[in-house]
Amino acid sequence: MPTIIKLKQSIACYFFLWLCIAIPSTAYAAVDINGVAARSSLGKEQYIAALYLEELSTDVKSVLLSNQRKRIEIKITTDRLLSRRFKRQWIEGIAINSGNSDLKKHAQNLADFSNMLKVKLVRNDTLTIDRTFRRGVEVLVNGVKIGAIQDTSFFDLLLRAWVGPVPPSTGFKNNLLSGGSIDPSLLSRFKDIRTTPERVAALQTAIAANPIEATVPAEEAKDETQAAKEPAPAKEVAAVEPEPTPEPKPAPVIEEKAPSEPVIAAAPTPQVEPQIETKPEPEPEPAVEPVKEAPAVASNTEQADSIFEEEEEDEDFTAADLLSRQLYISKLTRWTSSYVKYPEKSIRRNQSGSVRVTVVIGRDGKVQSATLDEKSKYNLLNKEALKAAKRASPYPAIPNIIKGDTFVFTVPIAFNLQ
Repeated sequence: MPTIIKLKQSIACYFFLWLCIAIPSTAYAAVDINGVAARSSLGKEQYIAALYLEELSTDVKSVLLSNQRKRIEIKITTDRLLSRRFKRQWIEGIAINSGNSDLKKHAQNLADFSNMLKVKLVRNDTLTIDRTFRRGVEVLVNGVKIGAIQDTSFFDLLLRAWVGPVPPSTGFKNNLLSGGSIDPSLLSRFKDIRTTPERVAALQTAIAANPIEATVPAEEAKDETQAAKEPAPAKEVAAVEPEPTPEPKPAPVIEEKAPSEPVIAAAPTPQVEPQIETKPEPEPEPAVEPVKEAPAVASNTEQADSIFEEEEEDEDFTAADLLSRQLYISKLTRWTSSYVKYPEKSIRRNQSGSVRVTVVIGRDGKVQSATLDEKSKYNLLNKEALKAAKRASPYPAIPNIIKGDTFVFTVPIAFNLQ
């Protein structure tokens, strides 16, 4: 009899262990708000973003290297977030915070992600990027799934654009990495932002009628030198190095680095955070929150065509397009660094800060305009950042693979005193 009882206890014990493995607890999958930060452009707030983690942290390395579930939520606070500008922020942020190997690896993923962002993001919308284990990186708008990237390391590439060596701003990065110590008023604003049921229903109808498809998978990127000589096939990723052009004035030779260093004027120059590489995913599968799937049919007075951005000639990105743009942006950023000077008055007055300059160049590389996207609190530093962008003209010419008469990019310039 005791033997039978022990056998039953052993079976029950094994069954319990099997349940623990097969059905992970909701506690394992739960994520908390690690930090909240507001993002502005041209002096106007665009959105409030939140980073969710299973384990709260203030350390950028542990956040990027951890294999925990992570989520980004972006709540729109402007009347309309322009898709073109929003995509450019991601492309530039990734280009200057990642090495060329990561750019090549994720060229197709970034192309697919960019093409998902066809939905018009308006006030009170929530864009969610959820890093799961089995379902990859899911992208949702107001809870409606618009697409997914299978490679979960893509999430960390996106996050690196915000918390890497060259973030949108130091304050933005620090607020996301606050480890749960969040400004109560900003947190309250974030939580109060929610869309309407009518908006959700319209999204469900539009996505069901016009599913956003990923671009055709591309082959592994070629060697940059070979790709520059051979035209890339329609379905192949080609890492194209911007074509060199004779310069009308002498300038330092700029070499490719991985990742790009921020444009820094310093006395002396501070150290830059090291490149962080992602690690493989673990096997455990956490329980995940249910995703609202778009129904086949949903009735709503809002027309489906009002949900999507109007298509433009270069709206759909291919992996080759994005890789070429990112390599070009990296070169333009380093090019600008050769022309940045720290104003002597600012050094004497212990003035430091970060400035972001949006530059428009023609196909010949000549600057057509330079404007302040984000200012420091010191006019001397703001003026010097604009002068540096203008002194850098002409930039390397726009590569042939990049279409358009002009090219727009934003240069982050940090004036640091040590």
